[in-house]
Amino acid sequence: MLEQIVKKNIPFTGTFYSRGFDYKGRVSIQKPLIETLKQRQKVKNNLDINLFYKVNQESTLRYIEITDYFPEKEEINFKDYRHIKVDNDNRTLINSHDLFRASIKKNAKNEKGDEIVFVGHNHKILIYENQDFKQYIK
Repeated sequence: MLEQIVKKNIPFTGTFYSRGFDYKGRVSIQKPLIETLKQRQKVKNNLDINLFYKVNQESTLRYIEITDYFPEKEEINFKDYRHIKVDNDNRTLINSHDLFRASIKKNAKNEKGDEIVFVGHNHKILIYENQDFKQYIK
C-alpha cells in the first residue's frame, strides 16, 4: 500500500533526447528519470529497479510506454507488458521486435539509428522516435 502511495505522488516529468537504441537494443535512461525511479521504488541500486513496458500501436503515433505503477482500480491486461531491468549504466533492453512495432530503428554497429525522445508523463515514461515526436507532439 505504501509503495502505491509513493508512486502515485512522485510523477515522472521532463523531456529528454537520446541518440537511441544501440545494436543490441539497449538504451540509456536519463539520470533524472533514474533518480525518480529510485525514489518511487525506494531503492538505492539501479539493479533493484523493476519496470514494465508495452508498445502502443493503437494510434498513428507509435511509442513505447514504460511504467512501474499499475493503479489498483484499473483493469490491466498484463499480457501486453514485458518486464525489464536497469543495469548499473542506466541502460535497459527492449527487444528488436518491439522496437520494430514502435517504428524505432536501433543503431547498427556502424550505422546511425533513430534518435529518440523520453517524455516523463505522470506515472509513465514514453519513448518516441524523434521525428514522430516533432511531427505529432511538439
